[in-house]
Amino acid sequence: MNTQAQIQQLEHKLNQIAKIEVPKASSSALNKVSAKIKTRVISGVSKQTKVQAKLIRKRVYIKRSIVRTQKARISVYAKDISAISLLKNTKLGPLKRQIAGKRIKDVWIADGSKNKGKYNKGHGFSQTSLKHKQVLKRTTKGRYPVEVVKIPIFKVAENVSKKVINRMFFPEFQRLYANDLRYRLSKYGQQT
Repeated sequence: MNTQAQIQQLEHKLNQIAKIEVPKASSSALNKVSAKIKTRVISGVSKQTKVQAKLIRKRVYIKRSIVRTQKARISVYAKDISAISLLKNTKLGPLKRQIAGKRIKDVWIADGSKNKGKYNKGHGFSQTSLKHKQVLKRTTKGRYPVEVVKIPIFKVAENVSKKVINRMFFPEFQRLYANDLRYRLSKYGQQT
């Protein structure tokens, strides 16, 4: 094989590496980093709000990177978590336990079965809109209105995700990208 043919073969290999392997390596590294960031965000929000990680895990999503787009996206569905999902063995009536590490005064568990909804003339009180048990709390000194007790996670999730992304992304991405690229290039070294 003459020198010119060897040069063309190396050019072909380098072009293959640049077009195929480099984008695949960066996409793979992006997906791995986003998975690590997701884990850290879940544990950080869980620690700060004192809510179980399994309830927050359902609300954090990753849109994975593909070779064509080279973008990964982490989304947090930060709707407030109702307090009933934090309790086990719930019975109807007053509640004298801590919820997410805090004692909340004058709360009780109800399921809306006592027909204390809106009053309809001639028909009496209608069914409440509760479909299942909830932890309720009065908003005024009167008997009604009441509200469902919820644990807010929006601000905490926003702060934690920004901190984690800023702290982790670049060092982890560079390390994983170098490892992935080294692995992919090793396949070409074995062929010669």
